[in-house]
Amino acid sequence: MKAIKKSSNKSFANKLGVFAASLLFTAVAVYLYSPVIGTNASDSANIGVNLRVNSIISLALSSNSLNFAIVPTTSGVFSSQSVQATVETNSTEGYELFFSSVDNQTNMPNQDQNVSGFIASDFSGTVTSSTMASNKWGYSLNNTDFSRIPTLNTQATIKNIDHYPASNEKITSVYIGTKISTALPFGTYSKDVVLSVIAHDTPVFNGISTMQQMTPEACSLERIGAMTTLTDTRDGNSYIVKKLADGNCWMIQNLRLGDDHTAMTLHPSDSNVTADFELPAAPTTLTPGVDFEQEVYDVNGIYIDNTYGGLYSYYTATAGEGTESKASGNVEQSICPKGWRLPTGGTNGEFSNLYTYYNSFLDMRDANGPNFTLSGYAMNGAYLQKDAYGTFWSSTVNDSDKAYVLFFYTNGTNSVLPENYGDKSNGYSIRCVAIPPDPAPGIHSISTMQEMTSQVCADTTTPDDGSTVLDTDGSHHGDDTYVPSAVLTDSRDNNTYTVRKLADGKCWMTDNLRIGSDTTMTLYPSSSDIAEEFELPASSSNDDSTYNAKKVYIDDTYGGFYNFYTATAGEGTRNRSTNTEHSICPRGWRLPTGGDNGEFQTLYGYYNSSSSMQGAPGLTLSGGLISGTGFDSQGYYGYFWSSTPVSNDTDRAHDFLLYSPSISETSYPADGTQYKYQAWSIRCLAR
Repeated sequence: MKAIKKSSNKSFANKLGVFAASLLFTAVAVYLYSPVIGTNASDSANIGVNLRVNSIISLALSSNSLNFAIVPTTSGVFSSQSVQATVETNSTEGYELFFSSVDNQTNMPNQDQNVSGFIASDFSGTVTSSTMASNKWGYSLNNTDFSRIPTLNTQATIKNIDHYPASNEKITSVYIGTKISTALPFGTYSKDVVLSVIAHDTPVFNGISTMQQMTPEACSLERIGAMTTLTDTRDGNSYIVKKLADGNCWMIQNLRLGDDHTAMTLHPSDSNVTADFELPAAPTTLTPGVDFEQEVYDVNGIYIDNTYGGLYSYYTATAGEGTESKASGNVEQSICPKGWRLPTGGTNGEFSNLYTYYNSFLDMRDANGPNFTLSGYAMNGAYLQKDAYGTFWSSTVNDSDKAYVLFFYTNGTNSVLPENYGDKSNGYSIRCVAIPPDPAPGIHSISTMQEMTSQVCADTTTPDDGSTVLDTDGSHHGDDTYVPSAVLTDSRDNNTYTVRKLADGKCWMTDNLRIGSDTTMTLYPSSSDIAEEFELPASSSNDDSTYNAKKVYIDDTYGGFYNFYTATAGEGTRNRSTNTEHSICPRGWRLPTGGDNGEFQTLYGYYNSSSSMQGAPGLTLSGGLISGTGFDSQGYYGYFWSSTPVSNDTDRAHDFLLYSPSISETSYPADGTQYKYQAWSIRCLAR
């Protein structure tokens, strides 16, 4: 354990013969995990949300050095000082605090290397201030009973908490005591000691012990690389399961259900089936013309290899669902344990996705990773290509005769085919994957502004116009008493915006756009609502009454201010009288339409009061405008550009005006300055 010095030793020696012993404390905090927040939603009708914060721990000391100034006597003078160690952890399993010398030497030497004297810590048991021998030192937790300083290899556990620590259990006082006599040569003596702490590990996968206890929540809340051994309650077999880099929890051993060679009935209570399924007894040897007959599909096929586990026909692997008549789509059931299923196959399937993380033959077969085996296959009453081929069933059907598989082979080259397919009558291996949570719906399924599409917005619940409570994670999907709300990142500059689906059925930004910077910035069609590249000028607050020129100002509080020409990416010229097609909004977003029948007016029809508009829509950031040489009406008025010029006055464009106590949607706001050259805010609307 590396010691980190935080201060230098100080000498208190002087001509009066004052002895100085300087002890430098070093704190070493051992972090088991970094903080991780994961969320999960499952069951589309009644979505549960779970939050997991992994264990963290830190250690702080009241001082990182103790300095003693001692005038020794013939019989010895005792002195002690303390340092307070404060541990902060969120571990429900507690922590351990350790103390030792910084190395395996516990003598405290004189800083002057020419002086051979030292203060030893070599006594047995515990001593007190009166029984400690001269020129010794030790530590205590009560300032009464002192023990010898432990070496680094024999560090002492000075606190061991096995539960979530209370406030008083987070604090430990460590006393250092020494007795000095005149027999010790004059000078300054010093030694580093170490306090270290470690959080008790928390159980992985919520501490489950059986395959059947796995849930989407248990997997999704676990860290990548988490691994444990779980028992299949159906036959007592145990499997190593691991959360792999794709975010799914996989068995990293082949299923071997049926290895006792007796028939068994699988039930919905313990298996991935909707009704009881009879698994036949596995034969001890394969019989040609009987087992795994080619092009014989709707019959059970099972064989157990002592090394690699089970081989199953597709009909058996899918618990009777994967018949010849099933020619496309995914099967819903399998002989996997309850809570597990067959992985999806083909293009974009889970096998293919896993291969993007472990994209080589060796990585896919790595025992510290997916650990896929070359377990061969069964066909026409024979067990073939053991240690040369490996084939694993997916849940995805290719046609009436075939289903997709993950395929390995070593003939000449070591190859992986993650989107291959195999004959349903053959016997292949099974790797089960834990059933994942249902994906978050609508705006909760994306993370960037540029991922917004009309379908994403359509998939998001439209709230009632009286709803004000926010659904920030999709857990209330389908409930119109909640307002769907998400925070998305603009990939152009990494600014984030709150977006909401509102009662008008549209998805709105509820923050002011703030694209722009102190230097020019080029926008591209790939990420912006434009047809060709458009250059934003550097931010400036100077007034400019020119219509067909660019104007940008970025304010730290109120976001961006843009004239109409800039807001519309150059389309909103002085003489334009029809709606603009493009804007500086992110790709997938645009300016709302204005005027009597525009989208601003429609939105106001649902939220037709100041309090309503500033509730669910969240149009509360009233940035005012740039007028003259600076800002005007900040915190009182909010002006938001539409895409609609005023048809009978081409110097102006429609906006949405927010002010207290009322809200107005009109072509002429109260102060009469609604000209295209003015710089106002932007709220984008999803296309």
